Amino acid sequence: MLTFTKQSVMRLAAAAFAAAAVATAAAPASAATGPSGTVNFYADAWFTTQIAAYDAATLGKGCHRLPSVAHAEWNDSNVAIEVHTTTDCTGHALHFPANDIHSFIRFDARSFRVV
Repeated sequence: MLTFTKQSVMRLAAAAFAAAAVATAAAPASAATGPSGTVNFYADAWFTTQIAAYDAATLGKGCHRLPSVAHAEWNDSNVAIEVHTTTDCTGHALHFPANDIHSFIRFDARSFRVV
């Protein structure tokens, strides 16, 4: 017969909670999907609120203003991009290669361009 103390039950509960948290965080939310060849932006760093999706084949080299501030990108295309804190692709930027997924909590992206 097994006997459990309050302490052992609390440890098991904590371990189960931690395992569930890791499993949930390991897989992006289903909202973080898009067709191949797209550049996708999300309002939050957890890829749950998509704000824009662009077909990489039609982007060209110009500047693209995002509809709202983004804190994550899923570049499911063969082009590299730069995201900027300004709405006109000037100033501070982050560079992301093709086929990349990144979040940037402390960076407010307002525009991007293909590089």
